[in-house]
Amino acid sequence: MSVSIFLFGCGVQLQKKEPKDYSNTIINIYTSFNNEQQFYKNYGNLILDHFPGIEINLMMPSDNSSGATKIDEHQTITPDLMFLYTDEYQRLSEQSYFMDLAPYVEKDKLDLDKYADSMIDALSTEMGSLYGLAPRVNIFGIFYNKDLFDQLHIDYPVSGMDWYELLNIASRFEGSTIGIESTFSASSWLMKITSTNKSYFIDPKSDSISFQKEEWTTAIQRIIELYQTETVLSNKDNQFIQGKAALLLEGSVQFIDELHRNANFSWGFVPEPVNSKKRDESRSVFFDQVLSIPEKSADKELAWQILKMLMDEQVADEYNSFPRSVSTLKSHMNQYSGVSLEEFWQQNLDINPGILPSVLSSSFIGEFYGTLEKELQLAIDGKQSADQTFEKLVNQTQIAYEKEKLRNKQ
Repeated sequence: MSVSIFLFGCGVQLQKKEPKDYSNTIINIYTSFNNEQQFYKNYGNLILDHFPGIEINLMMPSDNSSGATKIDEHQTITPDLMFLYTDEYQRLSEQSYFMDLAPYVEKDKLDLDKYADSMIDALSTEMGSLYGLAPRVNIFGIFYNKDLFDQLHIDYPVSGMDWYELLNIASRFEGSTIGIESTFSASSWLMKITSTNKSYFIDPKSDSISFQKEEWTTAIQRIIELYQTETVLSNKDNQFIQGKAALLLEGSVQFIDELHRNANFSWGFVPEPVNSKKRDESRSVFFDQVLSIPEKSADKELAWQILKMLMDEQVADEYNSFPRSVSTLKSHMNQYSGVSLEEFWQQNLDINPGILPSVLSSSFIGEFYGTLEKELQLAIDGKQSADQTFEKLVNQTQIAYEKEKLRNKQ
């Protein structure tokens, strides 16, 4: 028996694998993050820990274009692995820029059933190709003070409301109670509503501006009322934490940690409002980054091993991302810090990045938002109507877009 135990013990020792040394190995990685520290905090440090000795050649976007566009146009080094925002992922997927991960998934028997079905569905093409995977998501939602709702016998906000329904609830709180506290400016509120309702105004095919008047004017009028009635308050003084605001549009799931530490009232957390015309999709779950391997990658196998590691169940608890994100693994995705997130996964994921294409320059974005804020403030101050605000917005956006087209020709 003692001999058998000895041999068994030796067998265990022989099976233990030493970490592979990746010294003198370089992996070319592109990230949509424009901050190197953010990439390393969210993903890079994990790669360095699990692939000891590896060197990362990090590629990041320029100021006024996506990195993917830069790579395509200037034929610089093709990345081996890419960490992308969803708009870049969608655009390059349509161009067949990536390799299909299915053969690697099958070869290494990666069990896709372990991950959120909606993640796999959202990243698969209509033809069934899987060009990317997302290990983490950012969760955004609405926090509400149950005690304040109960005092006025107002029903709690629920999953599936649109923005107008939520704001109608907020407007029922008066006096010393703030309806909704938010970091949003008036222009951000307007873009939140119009983006959720997919009120596009830039047509890439015709390269022109075309606003949907009724949708935009309705949203503008609602924003004017929101501020004129003081239903919304900028959260400079943390009124929600103090129990003085009924609703909080904080955004990130990580605010749950602060509520656990400081809130002395009962509270709830529900998904953000949905598209008024398509209520089966949610914009509360955003992929932090989509991981893809270009078809022209010089080291597909190493890129896949890194991607697979970042998707691994044993690695899920090692992430130290900021802002705090949530795993797409079914074993991890339904709760955060003791709070249920099941409602956030019950709808299809709307991964559309919004109504402003990523190829727009920072100059256009700045000019557009400047116009929005200026014209909305004039309307809030009672100096012009919603219709007048809309007309000025259309005219100024048209001028800004003509400048953008000239910049693109240079």
